[in-house]
Amino acid sequence: MFISTENILAAASFMPHGMCYLWKPGLVALHLVSDAIIASSYFSIPVTIVHIVRKRKDIPFNWIPLLFAAFIIFCGIGHLMDIWTLWHPNYWLSGYIRSVTAIISFATATALVYLIPKIMVLPSSTQMEEANQNLLSEINERKQAQAELAKLNQELEERVIKRTAQLEAANCDKDKLIEREREARVEMELYKDVIENIPLGCCIWHLQDKDDINSFRLVATNPAACNISGINLQAEIGHLMGECFPSMLQEEHHSLLENYAEVVVSQQTKIFENINYDDNRIQATIFAVKAFPLPNNLLGVAFEDISERKQNEKIIEARASELATLNTILLTTTAQLERRNSELDEFAYVASHDLKAPLRAIANLSEWIEEDLEDRLTEDTKHQMNLLRSRVHRMEALINGILEYSRVGRIKNQPEEVAVSSLLTEIIDSIAPPPKFVIEIEEEMPTLVTERLPLQQVFTNLISNAIKHHNRPDGKVKISVQDVGKFYQFAVADDGIGIAAEYQEKVFAIFQTLESRDRSDNTGIGLSIVKKIIENQGGKVKIESQVGKGTTFRFTWIK
Repeated sequence: MFISTENILAAASFMPHGMCYLWKPGLVALHLVSDAIIASSYFSIPVTIVHIVRKRKDIPFNWIPLLFAAFIIFCGIGHLMDIWTLWHPNYWLSGYIRSVTAIISFATATALVYLIPKIMVLPSSTQMEEANQNLLSEINERKQAQAELAKLNQELEERVIKRTAQLEAANCDKDKLIEREREARVEMELYKDVIENIPLGCCIWHLQDKDDINSFRLVATNPAACNISGINLQAEIGHLMGECFPSMLQEEHHSLLENYAEVVVSQQTKIFENINYDDNRIQATIFAVKAFPLPNNLLGVAFEDISERKQNEKIIEARASELATLNTILLTTTAQLERRNSELDEFAYVASHDLKAPLRAIANLSEWIEEDLEDRLTEDTKHQMNLLRSRVHRMEALINGILEYSRVGRIKNQPEEVAVSSLLTEIIDSIAPPPKFVIEIEEEMPTLVTERLPLQQVFTNLISNAIKHHNRPDGKVKISVQDVGKFYQFAVADDGIGIAAEYQEKVFAIFQTLESRDRSDNTGIGLSIVKKIIENQGGKVKIESQVGKGTTFRFTWIK
């Protein structure tokens, strides 16, 4: 059976590993940092192993360390996958990586078992020492034999031995000198390549007179020094520092020349930050300079242009100051908003209380008038009194709706585990739909951690509206859900009269109703509250409807 890419990268049916940690920041961070450090260590170990194998060609069985390196690398990849699966549940891919790790580890273990006999026969340091002792003994015996032979040929043999010793010593000295010269040439070439390619400017100066700080003469330089300074310093070799850089003769640079001379005399390196220099060839530039001593009164000066860095530092400091100012303004504004919100809550409560009190008085007064004048009131007057009370009740509901609308998003509730199926059952029981009305809840409703009250308000408004505005007492409402990645998409669908396309956007506007005020006591705030709650939770709501074919409200809620 072939494994498709879709299977390897499949993640929809699993949950990220971070959910097992309940997304607790401390726990997730602990695993993230630990796996990252382990992975980085695992990746650094193979580099060291490969470096050792490349440098020590004489190591026996040098392919075994490479197997170990491969095994450690895949272990590191496994830890990277542990970090990845905190947020992305690609467990198939993680499993295949671990299977490759298992194969490599098994191959390494098998190879070690196979090599045990060969490793065991390798000579130990003790055996090597014994072999050396045996060789020394043989040499001593040979020297004794030669001594006996020398006794037989005294004069001739002594001359031959002396001459041979002299030749060997001369040859040895010659070989050492040749080897040292070769090593010196290689080292010089290496240093030359480094100096030629290093991005730092480097100049070598010779202090001809220790008592004269103006006697520095240019001995050598590198291409980077020419590029940074914009001067062809190769053509200036052999010239004095004052001739190469005329501004160095000015009083402001006198202390720098004294420090250069002190480096040569004391043989101590010095570092100088923020050296400003300019002349008729070089625009104003800020340099970072390191002066270091060299033999024979030579001075090395390494430098780099840090003008752009200093400019960026000033910009960063200015931005930091701006951010600090903005942060202070933001904190002040936040405090003012919190105070205004508190005042708004208090005002809304007082206003709603002061408005509802006379409304209740009007309703009670109309009932008392109707009771006192019951025999004298006409049917038309009674209808008008009922209409008056219905307007009072609608006005009270409108005040409550406005108060509730103003509080959406400003009052935070503690997130808790909410079983949507149980929540819907509670809502339906509280609404008490007509006996013949059917409300169907799809199975496998999710359980999520969220604020309970806002979700309850959304479902209550949508289900209540579906029942209230249905044209039949035996209607049907169906509640379903879909998993759409980071969100759940809930749908509340009815088989009522539907909503025409030109009114579908208006139903979410505050105080908008599709029925006459005389025929319905609807305030037109419910769907506005629904939209505001959903958007405040990071979701979206939309309506799908056709006249005569029912209405479906779909909204997303973050997991």
